[in-house]
Amino acid sequence: MERNVASAARVAARGRKRSESSRKAILRAAYDLIASDGYRALTFEAVAARSGAGRPTIYRWWPSKAALAIDALLSETPWAEARHEHSGSAARDIRDAVHRMAKGLSGAYGKVLASVLAGARDDPEILAMYKDRIAGPRRAVAINCLRYGIETGEFRPDIDMEAALDALLLPIFVKLMMGLGPISAEWIDRLAGLVLDAVAAGPKGSRPSLPSDAGALPADNVARPRARRKVSRKRSSRAP
Repeated sequence: MERNVASAARVAARGRKRSESSRKAILRAAYDLIASDGYRALTFEAVAARSGAGRPTIYRWWPSKAALAIDALLSETPWAEARHEHSGSAARDIRDAVHRMAKGLSGAYGKVLASVLAGARDDPEILAMYKDRIAGPRRAVAINCLRYGIETGEFRPDIDMEAALDALLLPIFVKLMMGLGPISAEWIDRLAGLVLDAVAAGPKGSRPSLPSDAGALPADNVARPRARRKVSRKRSSRAP
């Protein structure tokens, strides 16, 4: 009886190892296929041929092409698990996190991600899954980091955290998707500096609000055109 139980356990363990090995091969094949031929070339048939796995296995584990692509992205992500690395400065933490993200997007992963996100034009499921499984958790960590900066007095308490994150992250993705040149460390420093300076507490972060009519001169001080003086010349009565 004990021998049968042990034998069944070994068979189950071998099955789990084979399943995990097959899963990794499928995800790697999907990622490589997108990298070489683009998201549009991703099909279950092509992945099966490249990975050596059967199509029924792929269909059983992934309900759609979008789900397979998102899992492939997660399996190859150059970033660590989304979490707040406390350094004692929220601004430094955000700057470092943005640098790590930009570095990952500058390589082959960025091209694969751009190809997958471009597919969202025809398949809305991609964008929904990307927000839920990739962007969402990292955005939540960034919000917590901003909140931490507010609590410690490093950031102004009245900042719009969602708008601050959009100002920090969207330019990076626009540059990635539009192919507007490399995402260099120097460019990231300038971008992060602009946003972090705007939310910082103290003189650098203070931006006094101007009234809607700021810059207009009061009515009494409006320069008016001077009236021309009429100069009448008296004719000389003297004869020449």
